[in-house]
Formats: sequence, structure tokens, C-alpha cells
Amino acid sequence: MLRHLVLAIPALMLLAGSAQAEIKGCYDRVYDAAHLRKHPKQKVTRIRLQYGFEHGPDSNEEDINGLDIWLRGETKPRYAVPICREGTRPLDCGIESDGGSFTLDETQDGVKLTNKSYLRAVDPDSDDEGGVELQPDSEHRVFLLPRISGGRCRAS
Repeated sequence: MLRHLVLAIPALMLLAGSAQAEIKGCYDRVYDAAHLRKHPKQKVTRIRLQYGFEHGPDSNEEDINGLDIWLRGETKPRYAVPICREGTRPLDCGIESDGGSFTLDETQDGVKLTNKSYLRAVDPDSDDEGGVELQPDSEHRVFLLPRISGGRCRAS
């Protein structure tokens, strides 16, 4: 019995390490016209999350976590920079510059982003740092984002 336990420990450690790695990647959800007709108060038409890449001396400038949010009536996305606390399940995340908070949990095919307080996304071309705040109401509380890539998001 002890021998089986000793053999199982490295396998469990490997699984625990890979679970952390699996959450890294690009996640994207586009809401189609039919969904938006059923949810007329939903402001978000698309949401994309790049998570798991750190900015630092050993990384490229593009290796930064990012949250892009497209809103009704707008052609360009607004953005936010999420910062998540490692070791929490679900991941406890905040948005840079007091932009709100959310949790991030793995699902079978992606991640579930749960808006805890509000999500602030700003226009990259504007000097107005206020941005748009999405309150955690019924239309903006939970976003299920399928994984589209195990790596960085491509610009689109």
C-alpha cells in the first residue's frame, strides 16, 4: 500500500502542475445575433481573454494578460489588464487600476469568468481612463469562454 502511495505522489504532482498550465491560453466568445436578440440588455458582443503570460525581463512585450471586450454599437474592442493570484481555485483576479474583480475557473472546454464587483474596460485610443463598467447583473455576471488556442491570442 505504501509503495503504491509513493508511486502515486509524483503522478499527482505532475497532474497538479499541468492543471495550472492548462488554464493558460486564449479564450474567445462571440455572441451571435440570435443570442443578442434574446438578451437585449447585454452590452457585450464578444469577449476575449489571454491568460497565463507574464510581463517581465524574460518575456516579450506581447506576453501580457489581456481582456478585450467588444460592446454593442462599437467596432473596436475596449481592453483591461487582468492580474490573477496564483494558487487560488478558482483564480481570484483583479483588473489593473482598480478596474474591478472576477474569478476564473476552468471548464471542460475553456474558462468561466465570473464578474464579482464590476469589470472596467477602456478605449485604447482615448485619454479617458474611466472606461465602461460592466456591473455583475444577470447579463454581465458569468461569461463562458471556449479555448481557441493554448498560446497567445492573435490580433483580430
